[in-house]
Amino acid sequence: MPQCTAGYFNHNNLYLINIMMRTLLIILTLCIGWLLFGESPAVKKLTDKLPFGHCSRPLVFHLGGLDSRFELDAGHAEAILQEAAEKWNRAAGKEILKFDAAKGFPVNFVFDQRQQSMMALKRSVANLNEMRLQLEFKKQVLQQEIDVYEERRNDYQQEVTDFNSQVSAFNRAYQHDDAEAGRLRYQADSLKIKQANLNDQHSQLDTQKFQLQMDADTFNQMVQQHNQQYGGEQEFTQRGVYKQNGSDKRVEIYQFNDDNDLLLVAVHELGHALGLEHLPAEHNIMSASHNYSVEENSTEPQLTADDVAAVKAVCRL
Repeated sequence: MPQCTAGYFNHNNLYLINIMMRTLLIILTLCIGWLLFGESPAVKKLTDKLPFGHCSRPLVFHLGGLDSRFELDAGHAEAILQEAAEKWNRAAGKEILKFDAAKGFPVNFVFDQRQQSMMALKRSVANLNEMRLQLEFKKQVLQQEIDVYEERRNDYQQEVTDFNSQVSAFNRAYQHDDAEAGRLRYQADSLKIKQANLNDQHSQLDTQKFQLQMDADTFNQMVQQHNQQYGGEQEFTQRGVYKQNGSDKRVEIYQFNDDNDLLLVAVHELGHALGLEHLPAEHNIMSASHNYSVEENSTEPQLTADDVAAVKAVCRL
């Protein structure tokens, strides 16, 4: 009986050793295949099934199609995509995303009605801002001219008051000085000229005020039209998406407002490529709301503690 027991354990030990040797042989074969064939579909399909962890090697991607109607330079787009990858790499403490000029899955910029509407909105806002600045400038210039007019008018009224006092004094005198009378007549003519100039200036100011009011009315009408077209409740549109069909993977970006907003969309979709799901809180980059809400006057997006915890959980870090 003891001999049978010893033989039983020896048989199991040999069985375990055999399994371990086969596993090591498979791993060695796959490593050699990786070195020889790189990221071929066959090798990738096998390595994806090994229990190394989801982020055992970097997920490689490249800039795919970039529609020229986005008015975005390819080099600039690549820089933003690389920064999006680096945010996840820094969060993971290792390289889990890698940008390559040609390898990996593509990030495509797909131009459609979404970005077209966004660009129209931005042009409308830019035009309104330009009109607002012009109106403010015209208002400032007009106010300066009004201030000059008021100062000249006050000076004129003071001269008239002084002149009237001089005339009263002249009339009260027992003897009238012809020289003084001539001076007063000359001063009276001068005051008439100043009054005529002030009247002309006042008329010009009235014309400028009327024109400024017309410009302000036009601006207000354009603001009202802008609000009617863009200020209502906007239809939710998907600004980006990560798609996977078997080994076929790609990211498509449809809409963004500026560089920071594009960075936000890219980080969000690359997060999905890593395997992250949506997080409930709206302040998280992986919140579903960031896939539908345009960030206006945006600042550079930063991963939250929840985002970092999510990627570490997916990557088993």
